[in-house]
Amino acid sequence: MITSVNDLVIALDSAENNHNEIGKILKQVQLKQDDLKPYLFFDDNQYVRSLIHKNNHMEMLALCWGRAHKTPIHDHSGSDGWMYVVSGSVKETLFTKEQTESGVKICEKRQTILNPGELAFINDSIGLHCIGNVAEDR
Repeated sequence: MITSVNDLVIALDSAENNHNEIGKILKQVQLKQDDLKPYLFFDDNQYVRSLIHKNNHMEMLALCWGRAHKTPIHDHSGSDGWMYVVSGSVKETLFTKEQTESGVKICEKRQTILNPGELAFINDSIGLHCIGNVAEDR
């Protein structure tokens, strides 16, 4: 079990860019909001991304959401993206790109609600996504 930000950083640094190892590590995480206090910043107008740690293989961010905040629909530019929910609830909406006669159409594929302790994964082969806060507050 990984219960501190420092232990998580050490474990992820040792995994380098091994997708399977990163997944195993993240399944052991049990962080609480207090563990992330130095990285939690909120803005009433938009969600906030705070850098926790960066190395040659990854960035670890804390994303702080206000009520009804969400990201734009986006890809991950060839990178893997893991998301662990510490508190509140977020909705991930997956999209696919479909070629039509008039160009590319973005189509909703599915929605998933993630709650504290749950983990999600995305990369460009899965599709595009947007993430949004569905909790009543931040």
